[in-house]
Amino acid sequence: FTLDLPSGAPQDVYLRVRNFKPMSLPVRLAATPLRESQRQLESVGLGLVIGTLLTLVALSVLRHHEHQNPLDLSAAWYGLLVAMSVAQVNGVLNALLWTAWPTWADYANSILPLVTVGTSLLFVRKLYALSTHFHRYDKPLVLIAWGTLGAVVGYVLRGRDIADHLGTAALLAATTVGLLVTVMSWRGGSVIGTWLMLAYVPQCVCLMWL
Repeated sequence: FTLDLPSGAPQDVYLRVRNFKPMSLPVRLAATPLRESQRQLESVGLGLVIGTLLTLVALSVLRHHEHQNPLDLSAAWYGLLVAMSVAQVNGVLNALLWTAWPTWADYANSILPLVTVGTSLLFVRKLYALSTHFHRYDKPLVLIAWGTLGAVVGYVLRGRDIADHLGTAALLAATTVGLLVTVMSWRGGSVIGTWLMLAYVPQCVCLMWL
């Protein structure tokens, strides 16, 4: 945000932040030209990421129209969820779509990652045909995937603090299981496993950071 301070004298600035749980809030002051340059760089990077994801969504839809493969629709839905999660975490959706629904805008930061990660496990299960190649891991993965999606209900039935703890545990379990299954497929020589390793490792790192 922009802060106008008169020059030539020390100033006391108080910042009040309300949140449902403790949080770290790094604060840095920067001159207007430097901040504008940083914003432009951030916007370009974020635009490239979201634009790439939406392009993959469009390509998946086109592939489904051409080949009528249901897996392409699953890929499109998964890509759209990832794009929405990235846009939500970075404040894009709050600024563009959720301005009239402040309550949903507040909860979306917690809910969209859960839906995305739970959906990604179900997508990976179909992609790897786990019920055939890794039968012993198939049922636990399905349970964790639906458990992650079900954790969303906690934000309706439980308090925000409890639901957030449940959601964090679900994200940790789902991300770990998804990464393990991807590694197993990659070690088995799967070409798809190699590509998804490149996708899942950054996703795992980003979720752990969040």
